Amino acid sequence: MIEEKGIFDRETSLVKMNTDEFAVEAVNDCRSRRIRVVDYQACDIGALANYIEILGSKSQAGKIIVYSHRNDWQKFLSLGYRLEGVMNTYFRGDPVYLISRFLCSDRFGSEHLVNEDLILKRILQRKRSCVGADKSSNCKNYSIRILKDDDINTVMDIFRDVFVTYPSPVEERRYFEELTGREGNIMLIAEYKSEIAGIISADIDNRHLSAELTDCVTLPEHRGRGVMAMLIDHLEQKLAQRKLICLYSLTRAGIPPINAVMYKKGYTYGGRLINNCDIGGRYENMNIWEKSIK
Repeated sequence: MIEEKGIFDRETSLVKMNTDEFAVEAVNDCRSRRIRVVDYQACDIGALANYIEILGSKSQAGKIIVYSHRNDWQKFLSLGYRLEGVMNTYFRGDPVYLISRFLCSDRFGSEHLVNEDLILKRILQRKRSCVGADKSSNCKNYSIRILKDDDINTVMDIFRDVFVTYPSPVEERRYFEELTGREGNIMLIAEYKSEIAGIISADIDNRHLSAELTDCVTLPEHRGRGVMAMLIDHLEQKLAQRKLICLYSLTRAGIPPINAVMYKKGYTYGGRLINNCDIGGRYENMNIWEKSIK
């Protein structure tokens, strides 16, 4: 049987399929023309891969991403998938292998890879303590708090001003209303003189004991002051209370500051997802950063 459930907007749906050969849960993300297989069990990987490809074709997706288990990733390689990254503790302390299949030529390659490799090399060849200056003195006038309902319209305006396009439905109030829930996901706000200076959120996956640090924004006039590093510190403190094991973030590979702050904060580079999502007006490559907090 197949079950489809809308998530926030008509462009994204959660697809579930159960057969004798496999059970799968996938996100059909028409906004970024991709299928993300976030959970599955399969005794026949070939049958699963065939179903996913049919789903991708019907959805006119350009890319399929499978969050593969340890014993399956090489089977996917034999079916035309590519290994793009690894997170060592994503599945309740066990690794996930991010396996991708490209369904159209415009998603397969990227002219930005060489420059992004240079950015990453410059960051990784330095000691973590030497990446960026100590900005703690610049943050003394900033405060951190949880997103409130009264903030939502302002936050929506910020995302609209900063990003030409964005992979999450930040134009919809319901997206942020979920982030104000005390038991669910979390969004934190950095304030300077009662005005929002920076934003970060955590998309928590209690099933796999992991959380994605996402929606990272520092307003232009507050950049270079350590605001995002401070937001990450506060968010990690809150997530440590959730009994999670894995924290990770997918950062824009061509933007040095956000990659530098993840490295400085102890995250490990785990690969790059090519043409992963529509952000900033085009498909961009995303670096994988992971930290175990067990």
